[in-house]
Amino acid sequence: MVKKTGNLLFFLFLCVSTMHALQDQAVRIQISDLQNNRVNQVEVGVPFLVQVTIQNVDSDQQPQGFDAWTNFAITLYGQSHATRSINGKLSQSVTLTYIATPEQKGTFLCPALSVTDSNGTVISSDVIKIVVGDAVQVSHQISKQPYVLQIDVDACSVFVGQKVTATLRFGYQEQFSDLRITETPMQNIYRGYVSQEAVSGKFKIGAQEYSSQDFMMELYPEKVGMLVIPAFQASFAPQRSQSIASMFSIVMGGGNVVQSQPRSLEVKALPENTEFKNVTAIGQFESVEFKLSTQHAAVGEGVVAKMIVVGDGNLEVVKAPELEMPQGLHYYEGNSNVTREKNGTFKKEFEWIVQAEHADSFEISAQKFVYFDLKDQVYKVLKSAPCKIVMNGHAKKATQMTESEPLTKISENTEIKKEQPKAESVVQSWFDYVKMTDAFSSNMMTWFIKLLIGVIALLAIVLLSRRYLSDLFFLETLKFRWQFLAYCKNKDIHGVYRLFEIVMQKYGLSMQGQDLQQCFIDLKMPDEAFENWKNFVTMIWEMNFAKDRASDQTELAFSLAKQWFAIILSCCKLQKKKLRL
Repeated sequence: MVKKTGNLLFFLFLCVSTMHALQDQAVRIQISDLQNNRVNQVEVGVPFLVQVTIQNVDSDQQPQGFDAWTNFAITLYGQSHATRSINGKLSQSVTLTYIATPEQKGTFLCPALSVTDSNGTVISSDVIKIVVGDAVQVSHQISKQPYVLQIDVDACSVFVGQKVTATLRFGYQEQFSDLRITETPMQNIYRGYVSQEAVSGKFKIGAQEYSSQDFMMELYPEKVGMLVIPAFQASFAPQRSQSIASMFSIVMGGGNVVQSQPRSLEVKALPENTEFKNVTAIGQFESVEFKLSTQHAAVGEGVVAKMIVVGDGNLEVVKAPELEMPQGLHYYEGNSNVTREKNGTFKKEFEWIVQAEHADSFEISAQKFVYFDLKDQVYKVLKSAPCKIVMNGHAKKATQMTESEPLTKISENTEIKKEQPKAESVVQSWFDYVKMTDAFSSNMMTWFIKLLIGVIALLAIVLLSRRYLSDLFFLETLKFRWQFLAYCKNKDIHGVYRLFEIVMQKYGLSMQGQDLQQCFIDLKMPDEAFENWKNFVTMIWEMNFAKDRASDQTELAFSLAKQWFAIILSCCKLQKKKLRL
């Protein structure tokens, strides 16, 4: 009886152990933005992260099933391995990070991903729902972030050439100084007017309330399709140095940098119209005026013609319309300029040079300005008043002379007298020269003495402060910063990887060691930051040996390298302080 009971208990133990082992095997999917914040909604056209964690599965295969995610363009970013001990039991996991870009809006049920272990067992994830909308929605309340940066646009779906008003909003809960916005290059988007002075405001992100400094800029999409406004960066000096919101600075050592989320623009072509072709004006326009600089001119003489358009729209990129001129007149396109009126409207002046081929009185018909009205979604035409111009005979040349203007002749017998200077003036000029020479010599001696004193003072300052200058971290790493910029400019991914190694070796840090992880902790960076760093190192290491690299993957690598280079410099600065202590 005891033997049977013992066998039964052993059998139950094996069943429980087997069930427990099976429960440990899992495939999990996490969706987050590029700053590793979990999100409920992603933005169409804007890349986001898909992290697939494979736990306790003995397999080196990548998860299968991404081919069924038809609405997303997916690229492998990197992977990391982790081993943990929980209650004396080892748990191994592999995390693969993918970059996904949604191609259209909607709610999508993405099929499960699966892996097969060495025993042939298939482990699958859950089906995941991804909502693609006009903006990213973070799934949790922002905490411990006293500074944020975000960009808002007045329209997410626009026509090509339409003006888009974007507001770059720097939010803060603590005081700061030295705010600087980093210029970000845009592809297929023309950046027009940018406000130089910030406007104060307030806004909320969830339950967090921020004061803000708002900068306005006008953008004009130049291509049909899904365009992306890239992330902007703002560097600043926080009120208290221990409150680190983000560490993505590339040049400003010791300062803080926050980064906005990218935004997408759906750009459409203007509706086709059989009557109007090549229309570039979009908006609401009030009036058009056409005028000439004069009503009378000569054949061949250039007359300035102006068209003045008033309204609210994309006047900054509107092309000059074609003029309707009578036979015998031709024109050449000239300059144009845009001014902003105090009432909020805009005025653009187009200029042409008009010339006549023969003398006549010309009737110039009303000129047309065609635009697409955004409010009514139709093409409209503004017309100017007609005008007249009288062209006379050819203009006189400047070199021609009339018969009433005879030339003055000089005869051969005319004596040309040269006035001789008087003796008194010669003597006086000599004394003036001697005085000037003495004054010049005196001034030269004074300037030489001042220059010598300045050089001596400069040498003394350099010698006295030499030991202090050697402690300035920014000057130490200035050479590395220049090298990094050169590698990025030349798209040298191998040079970037080697530079990371050289900089970290100089300050006694390893690429993926515990000393670097401790620096991340001391800088109060998120827990997952170190894993992301290891993913980045794996990514650029693999790109060193890749024969063919996609252009978008290369751009992403250098964009991330700029962010991580600043973080590593901050870690090196912290490590230097530790070694000094």
